[in-house]
Amino acid sequence: MKIMMFLNDFLPYPSGNGASAMTWAIVNQLINTHHDVVICRYDYSGRDRWGWLHDAKTLLDARGIRVLNLKNVRSNRLDTRYDLLRRFASKFRGVLFPRMEDFYGCPIGQSEIMDAIACEQPDIIYLYSMRSTGLFYSLNNTPPVVASIVDLTPEWREAARKYKWNTSVFRSLVNSFDAYAERHLAQYMLEALNRCDIIIEHAAHHASWLQSKGVRCVYLPNPIVDPVERGFLLSNSLRMRIGGRMKISLIGSLRGVATLAGLHYFANEVLPLLKSRDRDIYEFHIIGSGRLPPALGKLSNDRAIMVRGYVPNIEQEFLSTDILFVPTPITLGFRTRIAEGFAYGCVVVAHEANKAGMPELRSFENCILCSRPDEFLEAFDLLKRDFHLRQKLSMNARRTFKQHYDAAVVVPKMVNVFRSLI
Repeated sequence: MKIMMFLNDFLPYPSGNGASAMTWAIVNQLINTHHDVVICRYDYSGRDRWGWLHDAKTLLDARGIRVLNLKNVRSNRLDTRYDLLRRFASKFRGVLFPRMEDFYGCPIGQSEIMDAIACEQPDIIYLYSMRSTGLFYSLNNTPPVVASIVDLTPEWREAARKYKWNTSVFRSLVNSFDAYAERHLAQYMLEALNRCDIIIEHAAHHASWLQSKGVRCVYLPNPIVDPVERGFLLSNSLRMRIGGRMKISLIGSLRGVATLAGLHYFANEVLPLLKSRDRDIYEFHIIGSGRLPPALGKLSNDRAIMVRGYVPNIEQEFLSTDILFVPTPITLGFRTRIAEGFAYGCVVVAHEANKAGMPELRSFENCILCSRPDEFLEAFDLLKRDFHLRQKLSMNARRTFKQHYDAAVVVPKMVNVFRSLI
């Protein structure tokens, strides 16, 4: 079977952001099972937005996966006053009279999409994320279209306004305009999804909501490549270091809304509860590409925190951490980093909000889930003292991964969905 995958400005890669890790697990497993994959990348800039893109392209080439760069027809350049006026008028119109294309517009020429399809002759079109659904909203006579969704647009944009967007003095005003412009966004989103033949939703609570709205949808967790398949030796004995501080890792791209939401919660809710004694016991490592926004500057000035940035060998971070800390307090999508941590047998302490998208999480069975800031510190202290609990969580995390998140388990189920449409 030949699958044509549409991605916006990134590429599959095991050590990139959550989306790259997930799509790498999919394409890697498809190639391992003798399917053909071609990637169409669109809406990309000329610069290397992600520091690992070159390595990703090299890895894809080595696996025989071709990448087609589709040319953008929309330009972000403002060469004249007319361009600025046109952009302002479009923005103003989008607030008063929003249209489908304001949210799911196609950044590339539809003829170019159809030419690529005609040239490649795929059996299945695979769209990753809601952003890609706009490419096919107005197209007809295409192969079966499957959309793979993690975040729903209205929820994501609301979270982005709170944690990520617009740091200007007019932030509240701009956010109010954006919220008003999005008053019909849920309706547009459902219309775009219904144009697809089927939706694979990777967050359980979103799948239930879409099904209640009549969308043909199935829930499958995010697939993750088993590190054992890549030559990593995992041990059930924990890696707690003797005599040093306890390494607690927060892993995720600093451009990601979920990561930023977790860092805001950590900085504003958990960090103020740390005592001087705690700073001698715990060592928090913030790992991921991008820079901390000014609002989180306090994290760079605390002696208990190490802002590491992008690391090329993320596997060693999972293997060496004592606790994988995921404080994301919002029910946004599926936490890929938890599934990755489970693959390495990490001891995971996470906010219970993440259970909405991952019903496989069981507190004090394969992780510890907390709802209040003080509960996180209590969990750290308990894990510091209780070796048997750490061992139990580590072993059960690995077992949960093999049962639910391993690409060798999830991707064949995705392939069955593809086959049902052919």
